[in-house]
Amino acid sequence: MKKIIVISLILTLFSCSKEVENMPDNPQDEIISFESLGLEGKIVHQIIATDSILIAATDQGVYKSDFSSNWTLMGLQKKNVIAISIIDSNTIVCSVTDDDQFQNPQLLKSLDFGQSWSVVESNFGGETPEIIFELRYNSSSNELLASGKGVIASSFDEGKTWVIQFGFWNAFTKGLWALEINPANNQVWAGGQNAIESQVIVQLDSDREEINQWINVLPSPSTVEKFAFNNDSNRIILGCEDGILLTEDNGNSWKNIYSNDTVSARFYYGLVYDNLDSEKIIAASWDKNFERPQPLMLHISEDNGETWSIITPNIPLIFGGTRDMLQRQENGKTVLYLGLWKGGVYRAEIQ
Repeated sequence: MKKIIVISLILTLFSCSKEVENMPDNPQDEIISFESLGLEGKIVHQIIATDSILIAATDQGVYKSDFSSNWTLMGLQKKNVIAISIIDSNTIVCSVTDDDQFQNPQLLKSLDFGQSWSVVESNFGGETPEIIFELRYNSSSNELLASGKGVIASSFDEGKTWVIQFGFWNAFTKGLWALEINPANNQVWAGGQNAIESQVIVQLDSDREEINQWINVLPSPSTVEKFAFNNDSNRIILGCEDGILLTEDNGNSWKNIYSNDTVSARFYYGLVYDNLDSEKIIAASWDKNFERPQPLMLHISEDNGETWSIITPNIPLIFGGTRDMLQRQENGKTVLYLGLWKGGVYRAEIQ
């Protein structure tokens, strides 16, 4: 059932050194509309879009809509679709497993925009097929990038042949779950967690040579779930477990701009710089809770992480933990599409 909730919220402002519960000296009003777009009960791993189509990769297949609640199954209903990437107007590739325990990893491809799918006979993983956690396509170079357990690899034939750019196949790690290409300089960033739950960050240059690798910028246990960039190639933010990291010098130094000692095991899967305001950061989070409802939470900073506000709409019994977030500008406003853990897809419009 379609739900639209429009709320005027008092935002709780706090600096990084204050606790979230502190009331602000100067609260401000923010009007945000939240709308359920359906797919309730499904785990939405990734949200991507073309100019006219919204696509959700879920634990029960791939779905598309016209940015409304009218969803159409694009197939793979019995597959756990972990990552997906659009190559061109006809071609889509996606990483799937048979279930949420990551059994039988495969790379699939559609040449008719999701009407049919076939297995890509790929060398990703070497002699033993390996799960692909993230896929990113660079249309200017025809490069498809993928991250696995402890590897970053590139392909120039739509996923059939892979060349390792960092790490090695089937590494004994938790995984490199985050992967992005910095559009300002074509550098690659990847992040995740090693075998002992230490945070891992990897930076490759535009020629895919390793520049740096960091371990435990945030103390263990932590990880990296998302990277976000703005127009400054040196300024990068990372959505992590129990924090959001900022570098303003392309990784030479780091600062945790969202620290809260009263919270643990909160993961910031959604993270963007507002395209209408380069100083505004919007994050969305998931509390490590697989079975019970939890609030949908937006975390907003208007000043590049100096102060923050938390927005939680009053929606009862929602599985509101965010696992991915897509930003669009619609009619001069910032609109967020949120893929939730068992909560389907929500749309949030900032008035």
